[in-house]
Amino acid sequence: MTASDAERSLAREKSDIEEIVEHVLLLQARSAAQQVRPLGRGTHAKGTSARAQFEVFDVSIGRDPGLANRLAKGIFTKPGVYPATVRFGNADPKVNSDFKADVRSLSFSVDLSPGQSASLEAGENRQDFSLQNTTTLPINDSRGFVAIMKVLTASNPAAGLWFLPFEDKLRVIRILSLVQIQAHQKIRPYQHLRYWSNVPFRHGPNDVVKHSATPLSDNPGRPLQKSNPNALAG
Repeated sequence: MTASDAERSLAREKSDIEEIVEHVLLLQARSAAQQVRPLGRGTHAKGTSARAQFEVFDVSIGRDPGLANRLAKGIFTKPGVYPATVRFGNADPKVNSDFKADVRSLSFSVDLSPGQSASLEAGENRQDFSLQNTTTLPINDSRGFVAIMKVLTASNPAAGLWFLPFEDKLRVIRILSLVQIQAHQKIRPYQHLRYWSNVPFRHGPNDVVKHSATPLSDNPGRPLQKSNPNALAG
């Protein structure tokens, strides 16, 4: 069985998810204990939230009719303005200074009245989006996710890496290398960053898309101040 065949196994995927949840809960508890604080998120522990508006424009304006038809799916079927909640955060499981190198995240939920989006299941009334200020996610399969979580939650990470199967060692080394590259970027306010969905999402029955959020050129976000290392905290 090839690696790609293994990733298509629903039974293997279910087992991986259960193992990931177990290790994320362990990481969540350990991070809180080390910082002597209440439990927070397993990752993206530090962040701040705000109310916002999500506006859908008319996708038919200025576009080829065929492309417009492909774009007009779900919440994007018709123009509208919806209330939303936005959360900016850091990737780390610990609450760190704003000046510690890290990947930043942007997640938001759009509040919808029943029946406004054909992409939602019956009874659902919101649509969620999750993005980071990197174009791709280093963890690109469930086996890699399990392997990196085993290392991060091991009492001795070096020993945890050593006892992994060879293929998982390679996965972890690849992930950690990419994380270091992505995390070491210029420190800027959340509002000045561009964000991407790290993986594609289904858009209608035939297409997949990657989302992106780009700040306006006159965004009023102010530079971070060394005197306040927690300006990005909620």
